[in-house]
This record gives sequence, structure tokens and C-alpha cells, in this order.
Amino acid sequence: MSDKFYDFVENHRTLIKVGIVVIVLLVVVFVIRGVNMSRKAKEEAEQASREAEMQAQLPPIEDLTQPTEESSEQAQSSETYDPSLGLHQDSGRVDYTGPTEEPESTEPPTPVVKTPRWDADVKVWGNSPMPDKAPNGDSFANYVKNAELKDFGAMPWGTKLTEDDFNATQKILVGEDQEPGAAEYGDILSYGTLMNNLDSYSDNTCIKFTKMLVMSSLSEDHVALLCSYSWYSAFGIEDVLLFFEDTTGTLSISDFKQGDEVSAVVFRHNVKVDKVGKYRVLNVQYSNFDGLEVE
Repeated sequence: MSDKFYDFVENHRTLIKVGIVVIVLLVVVFVIRGVNMSRKAKEEAEQASREAEMQAQLPPIEDLTQPTEESSEQAQSSETYDPSLGLHQDSGRVDYTGPTEEPESTEPPTPVVKTPRWDADVKVWGNSPMPDKAPNGDSFANYVKNAELKDFGAMPWGTKLTEDDFNATQKILVGEDQEPGAAEYGDILSYGTLMNNLDSYSDNTCIKFTKMLVMSSLSEDHVALLCSYSWYSAFGIEDVLLFFEDTTGTLSISDFKQGDEVSAVVFRHNVKVDKVGKYRVLNVQYSNFDGLEVE
């Protein structure tokens, strides 16, 4: 029997070695598995122990379905509320929490300062002596000599300035040229052009006469000036005459003399065209914004 065993071993030596290696590996695997399982069990036990300790340290959970003592007290307080409270029973209590009224200021309100878009001003800005005659032979001197205030109508026929004039949006320039250093941008119309197209402008159109040449003063108690568009018009006195009259009493006669070059801002509703003798004349009545209250 032993001979057969030794023969078997001798004949299967390699197989036996392989089997021994396999057995050893299996033993090692089982040993490693056993160690890991033992470590995992130990860790789970330690985790359970820690959780139990933490749970023991937490405060007890209240039963929220049961009314608390505080809520009961609040309910009782609400049921026994006395509506007279706040008037007499608690002198230190403030019941009104709404907005309080500020005392009215005794100081007068600051007025809102407004200025018109275009101020109605009159300015003497130069002087150009009046010649005796125009280039075509018309005599300025003879015309002035025969001109009278009554020939140009009785004052006043115009109207006071309004808030629409104060806020006017359209402005036109009329004259031969402008004051040096104070020229405004835009086309400058002649007196004749304005006469021909006056009715096409709205009543509140602002009209600036950039240069009125004073020929003569026709009144001794207020400013009433007979003026010319140009001393050197090829048409002589034809369509160059303008009568300018102050309706405010704010202009002084002494401020104007023959030959003065004057600018003036007026509004369409105070300008009209008259026929005086054989010539057309621009009849202009001056008014300003004094006394006008603008909202």
C-alpha cells in the first residue's frame, strides 16, 4: 500500500505541488476574509455605540400635538381682553402706531423762478445817422417832417402777453442785420417779406426785430418811434417803414434818438400791417411779461 502511495506521489509530484499551492491560497483568502469581517463588525459596533451616546445627549422631543402651557395662557389672555385697555388702565402704553402729522411749517414756500423762453427786451446797440435821401431819391427828411402820431392809429390796439407767449416755441428774425457779437442763428427776413407773410404765423410767434433805424420820435409822453429797415434800400421808402409804440410805460423817450440802431422782441398778436399814405407800414406795439403769473 505504501509502495503504491509513493509511486502515486512520484508520478503526480507536479499535480500535488499545484494542489498544495491552491490550498495555501484558499487558506490565505479565507483568513483575509475573516479578518475583514471581524474589523467591519467591530467598526459597526463602535458606530452604534457612538450614535447611542449622541442620542442620549439630545433633549427630549416634545409632543407637538399637545397644547403647551404658554399657548393656554395666550388663549386665556385673549378671552379675557378688556377693550378699555390703552385708554386708562396702562398710562405707560402707546396704542397708536400709525403715521404722525408733522406740524405745518410757518415759513413761506420758496417761489418757483421761471423765465420766458425769449425775453421781451428792447436794446439800443448802435447808431447810424439818417441820410437826407434814399438811393432812389426818396426823402427821409420830408417823410419825417410830415409824419404825425395820429397817422399810425391810437394806442392801444394790441393785447397783453400771455403764458403762451411765455412758452412760445417759434421765433423769427426780421431786419437788415444784427448786433455784432450777439448775432442769432437763422434767416433774417426783410420788412417786406414779413408784411407779405404775417398772416401765416401763429399769434404767439416770437418776432425779433434785429435792427430798427430810428427816424423820429412821434410823441412827447411815451415812446412812439418811426423807424426804417435800411437807409440804403433800392426801393427807397417802399416797404421799409415801421412804427414802434411802447404800451407798458417802461421805456424812456430819452433813451432813443435819431439814427439809433435798436433791437426789440415782440409777438405776432401785437404786429399788424397798415397803409399810411401811399406806403405800407409795420405797426408794432411793445408789451412785456411784467405782472404775468405763470403756473
